[in-house]
Amino acid sequence: MAGRRQALEGQAPVVADVTRGATLERRQAGDRVGAVRLNEAAHHGQRVLLRGPFASRYRVDDSRLASLAVDDEAGIRRYQTGFKRQLAVRLDLLHQGFQTLKARGLPVESIPPMGAIYLTVRINPFGRRTPEGAELLTNRDVRRYVLETAGIGIVPFGAFGSTVDEGWFRLSVGAVSEAEIEAALPRLEEALRRLT
Repeated sequence: MAGRRQALEGQAPVVADVTRGATLERRQAGDRVGAVRLNEAAHHGQRVLLRGPFASRYRVDDSRLASLAVDDEAGIRRYQTGFKRQLAVRLDLLHQGFQTLKARGLPVESIPPMGAIYLTVRINPFGRRTPEGAELLTNRDVRRYVLETAGIGIVPFGAFGSTVDEGWFRLSVGAVSEAEIEAALPRLEEALRRLT
């Protein structure tokens, strides 16, 4: 560790390109090389600069980065355990929300979470009309309506190779909070109730 600290002293800031809409923490978890450089830099007090089209959306959390330092296997395990636990809570919250909407008679269903960051849901208002009079005929129509009316981004199964429009979508909980999920469900309910 001392050798790394000496190597970092006096160097220019470490620069991280943030080119995707993911949070910096998730980008690091998926990109070990980037995570190592940023973790070591933050752990040893070196400045970390973010650049790229999404850089202004994120900040470097030095305490989290330091806990993920490459030599801290216990810290990595603690972070992974906590992250997985938080994902499970958010997935369960979203699934239960869809089950509640279904019980209220709305054309939705969801498959219980299976350990990823996505929940598989069905939003099936085909043949209904928006308040503007547009008929929802395809997954693309449903996706657009849900995004524009409820502010919720959903990914149709067509993105994964499906060629049928049956209303199946994936929702990610990787970058949303419990509060954001709780706020989104009533918006979805309202949007679906506005259909005729």
